[in-house]
Amino acid sequence: MASDKLAALALLLALLGCVACTCQASYGYPYPSSVPAKSTPPAAPALSYAYYYKTCKGAEKIVRDVVQAEIKRNRGIGAGLIRLFFHDCFVQGCDASVLLDKTQANEQTEKFGLPNIGSLRGLK
Repeated sequence: MASDKLAALALLLALLGCVACTCQASYGYPYPSSVPAKSTPPAAPALSYAYYYKTCKGAEKIVRDVVQAEIKRNRGIGAGLIRLFFHDCFVQGCDASVLLDKTQANEQTEKFGLPNIGSLRGLK
């Protein structure tokens, strides 16, 4: 019985030791301090609602119609387009770099990178 209590105490101390190590690895332990400011890129010009309606009337309708037609033709293309936009826009900004083919000057493009090769849809 005493050995069971000793084993339970040893297990408890081992678990507490793991928790203490985890807590010590956290930022600012044991003296909490303010989180360092993250460097942010310069702000881009403000976006505006209905930008293309004002600058290129009909552009939004054309895009909407083409996307709807493609989704009717191939139901899974909608998810593929969302993934395509994620890999292009949300990672390092919308620059259409995921659409670029290899050239002699640039052998490594996002389109043929390991995360994207064979998995991006809607490129044709």
